[in-house]
Amino acid sequence: MHILYPSMVKQIDKKMVDRLKRLEGQIGGVIKMYQSGRSCDELFQQIRAVRSGLDSLTVALLENEVCKNVSLAKKEKASIMLQRLLKIK
Repeated sequence: MHILYPSMVKQIDKKMVDRLKRLEGQIGGVIKMYQSGRSCDELFQQIRAVRSGLDSLTVALLENEVCKNVSLAKKEKASIMLQRLLKIK
């Protein structure tokens, strides 16, 4: 696992927002396609792309949450170890 630094968190957040905006655009495209009477095959193809994007987003969100929690746990563990060392003096 990786330690997440504040600059990394900002980059990750920007990537997540970009993914969400991309999905928003794709969903808007599906609505327009439906309203204009596009074929079911075309709609299903675009819906599959949206579902794939949602699946990728879900995995990325879970990975980021795990990394944040592991990073936090490492910081807490380091803090506890530091406190123990300070008590030894």
